[in-house]
Amino acid sequence: MDRVIRSLVAMTIGILMNLSLFSGLVFVVFGVLAALLLCTSFLGACPFYALFHVSTSHYPMTPKVR
Repeated sequence: MDRVIRSLVAMTIGILMNLSLFSGLVFVVFGVLAALLLCTSFLGACPFYALFHVSTSHYPMTPKVR
């Protein structure tokens, strides 16, 4: 589900960029953000999830040690 949401957000940003609602540095920042969201949705992994130890998988990120 999170992959779909990231894809939709990236496409929405792309559409807003095509409508020329952003310019200058904001255009570049949103372009990079949209590209990052789109790439991570295709790859199925988000580096920010690992950074903050968040997982949307049913399986834990690291095995529990007894």
